[in-house]
Amino acid sequence: MTAMEKIAVLACRNHAQRCTMASCLSALQKGERAFAGHAEAALAAVLDCGGCQDVYDPENMAKKLSRLQAEGVHTVALTGCVKPDCTCWERIISTLLAEGMQILSKDVL
Repeated sequence: MTAMEKIAVLACRNHAQRCTMASCLSALQKGERAFAGHAEAALAAVLDCGGCQDVYDPENMAKKLSRLQAEGVHTVALTGCVKPDCTCWERIISTLLAEGMQILSKDVL
């Protein structure tokens, strides 16, 4: 039996304060939009981006991503609020890639 893929969902810290992420989680569950091909994946964690540059703690984010990998999570799905026009887009993408995470987003690669 093959192990079920585990996915973490990453949202914008600012948007997460006023969003339930219901539509993004539904899309993940159904394997729609950016999550096409991942309908069988298990939601393993929900986290935010760490905040904008003035509050971002790179050591804390590295610890979070290490913990996810220890739990068998190697894929991070970006919610619809994490977009290329975000001032932290490059930091988010480069951090995830540097930590060896696969990124699911309609806007990446």
